[in-house]
Amino acid sequence: MTELESQPPSAPAAAPVLTGGEVNEGRASETSEPAQPLPVERLYRSTDLSMLTFESTADIEPADGLIGQQRALEAIEFGTRIGWPGFNLFVIGPSGMRMQHPIERVLQEAAAERHKPSDWVYVNNFDDPRRPVAVELPAAAC
Repeated sequence: MTELESQPPSAPAAAPVLTGGEVNEGRASETSEPAQPLPVERLYRSTDLSMLTFESTADIEPADGLIGQQRALEAIEFGTRIGWPGFNLFVIGPSGMRMQHPIERVLQEAAAERHKPSDWVYVNNFDDPRRPVAVELPAAAC
């Protein structure tokens, strides 16, 4: 048996304890004091509802766009400008965030600024039926 194997296992280190919301450079302060309950005043923030211009949230029009998601919007716009073959955007988020319509709008705006690709139609080649003839048409002609 080695020297390390003959020694008893050491006790796990104590976890840091927050005492009244103390934070030091983004880390909880380590102390041996037990955590203190927060007073009710710190758990609830009252709001003056008389300043609201609506009676119910049903009176409010839905917000348009990606509210509070400026970095995500910039990333999507950046991705639409990458013109290399095989590049795709993958967008994922929590259900209920209603991201599909704002993202589709960004993609439609980006597509409107680009050259529309031609449409292609394949027609029968009577001389060699195994090799259809490709016919290029202007965009949206089909």
